[in-house]
Amino acid sequence: MTTKNAVVLTSWGKNAGGGHLLRTKKLAKLLQSHTQHRTKHSKIDFAFLNSETQSNTHNDKHSKKTKTWQDISEFRAIIAKYRFIIIDSYEVQNKHYQALLSELESSDLGKKDFCKSILILDDGIGFLHFVAQTLRQGKHTPQNLSKLSNALLHIFVLNGALGSEKLLRDFIKNFTKDFVANLSCELDFRADFAKSSEKLLSDFIKNNVFYGVKYFVANADFDFARVGKKKHIKHILLTFGASDTQNYTQKTIDALSQIISTQKKHIFGSKVCAHIVLGKFYPHHLEPKSINTKSATNPTKITHKIYQNLSPKDFARVMKNCDIAISAGGQNIYEIAQSKLPLVIIPTATNQLAQSSAFAKKKAAILLCSQNQANLKTSNPTKSPKSPKSQKSQPPQKSIGETTKKNKALKNTLSSALLQDLPLQAQLSQALLALTPKNRVKLSQNLQKLQIGKSTKKIAHRFFTFC
Repeated sequence: MTTKNAVVLTSWGKNAGGGHLLRTKKLAKLLQSHTQHRTKHSKIDFAFLNSETQSNTHNDKHSKKTKTWQDISEFRAIIAKYRFIIIDSYEVQNKHYQALLSELESSDLGKKDFCKSILILDDGIGFLHFVAQTLRQGKHTPQNLSKLSNALLHIFVLNGALGSEKLLRDFIKNFTKDFVANLSCELDFRADFAKSSEKLLSDFIKNNVFYGVKYFVANADFDFARVGKKKHIKHILLTFGASDTQNYTQKTIDALSQIISTQKKHIFGSKVCAHIVLGKFYPHHLEPKSINTKSATNPTKITHKIYQNLSPKDFARVMKNCDIAISAGGQNIYEIAQSKLPLVIIPTATNQLAQSSAFAKKKAAILLCSQNQANLKTSNPTKSPKSPKSQKSQPPQKSIGETTKKNKALKNTLSSALLQDLPLQAQLSQALLALTPKNRVKLSQNLQKLQIGKSTKKIAHRFFTFC
């Protein structure tokens, strides 16, 4: 039996990129696989609705409507209609969360055949903050507080980002702080209400909240073994997401061309191939000619291969043949991490900073600073550079073959957010210098230790608890 009573509310396109769509597709596939072993729902067919346009991935009647799902009236109609709902978008606001709770609280949750499960992918702590805020308002009396508790049984929250466990720990730590004092209810009711609220949230977090990289929805295509040490870097993967609106692909190609053409120590060997993976919504005209550089002083031959809108399986094949990766800090870094490919991260948006820094702190990647985004500030786990006022004029940038004491130190850290006042080319030059054969092996080992997606099946099991 196939049920079409399932929907994904997400965002994709030139503005949102493709990360949300990619991970919800993987999650839907995981849930569909889980239902194959169940008698009640042998197969679930998810419709995907986009917040950017009225487009979707199915011939669904919603495509004929003029409103997208983020419109609150349309949102209410959708959540009332579907049994299985996945939500993954930055367009979600508190009014949408309130609509979810209202729909569940008004339902007959005790009915034997009641079936509704809602999974929210939250890159922060938004839904938990909303629940805490709702409780602090004191609107739930002892009689209907249990109604909220029962509604939350049908809502699940997932954040599979590396380091997201700290977000959850900080939330739990701060929740009870001044909770009673900030309650908007009668004084004689506060103590009991605070105790009940703490238990409600504690039970919800324990059973229905999944934070940490062990819950990242992994793809088995990217899980393969790496060969041992290689003397030279011969194949470089470049990938900057589905849209790359700031064209970091071109900037990185230009920087690589300059670095390789001026090298004196042949860490790249006689041939280097840049595997350039463009996303579906890449809006620029790429000029790969800049990477076809060969000079009398540098015998390295530089070639390129360009791919666009690859399937996960094809992307994995390209990745398997590469020696290092240079990537934005989006969802791709988890697939790269799964493949244990030594990684250099260049964050291209503010929402990539936390997880990029988490990889660097785990010594699982080298983190660079995006120069032309003034609002991108990366944490530097190594010693901070002197302020510009205290610095004298800088000596000329050394080539990749001229190892200095600073470069040797960098080889040992592998997690440095490189100097923010250096241009991309200089940062990338030092990062490549750090990627010695020994350190590339070390990075691969550290990526393997992350154990990405080891507990994902627990999400699917809980999602179908009431269905």
